[in-house]
Amino acid sequence: MTQLCWVPSGPPEVVIGDLFHAIEPHHESIAAVGISVGGPLDAELGKILDPPNLPEWHHFDIVQEVEERLKVQAFLMNDANASALAEWKYGAGRGASDLAFLTCGTGIGAGLILGGTLHEGASGQAGEIGHIKLTRDGPLGYGVVGSVEGWCSGAGIAVQANGRTAKDVAESARARVPEDVALWRIIGERLGQSLAILVDLLNVERIVIGGIFPRCEDLIRPSMEAALKAAALPSNLASCKVCAAQLGDGIGDYAAVCVAEYFEQKR
Repeated sequence: MTQLCWVPSGPPEVVIGDLFHAIEPHHESIAAVGISVGGPLDAELGKILDPPNLPEWHHFDIVQEVEERLKVQAFLMNDANASALAEWKYGAGRGASDLAFLTCGTGIGAGLILGGTLHEGASGQAGEIGHIKLTRDGPLGYGVVGSVEGWCSGAGIAVQANGRTAKDVAESARARVPEDVALWRIIGERLGQSLAILVDLLNVERIVIGGIFPRCEDLIRPSMEAALKAAALPSNLASCKVCAAQLGDGIGDYAAVCVAEYFEQKR
């Protein structure tokens, strides 16, 4: 798999223009296009709706834009679902029949593989665990005070750390700054409580976590495992393995390819 380019985020007309400029030399070799992007979106209509991390992409008809420019069929999917397919096929989820993949970047979402099949839900938004209210009070995330996203996402960590990034807080914690060591312990506890919901509700055999988790696993896992053990049913937890995503920064490339493959196979 070849990575074509990286372009900065911004207004849709700028990003789309940069992407098409980058892929123009490869145009003749493109058979179909997979698009992986954060929700909410409408995959059937091919529209990005109102993703909180892409505020300028309001009801943007990305599938139509791509198909008109490239003259090939394009397919749209929530990035958590697309990444779940990618890690299931190429990464840490290989061999699992029941899997939950968690994005853990600016926001938090989940993609679900149940019974060897992607589970998208009635509106295509199954797995929005970031929206779940975890505590009565706490940081705001996904429009909800005390949500999973508020506690465990990169944006949520920045709020709790007075504007510092997760990377900065991790470096400080590894230097044994007490308040940042304590902050990662809290984040791990909240993540463990969140994972217990998935473990007991879905009884998956594997949970794969991307984004911040692979980079900060040493800081998160101890308190995460303690909270997960305290909250989940022992039998369900015993059959579930929690592991870091393996595809790293290239997961977006794999995810987009998996979107195209997934819909091509369904045709």
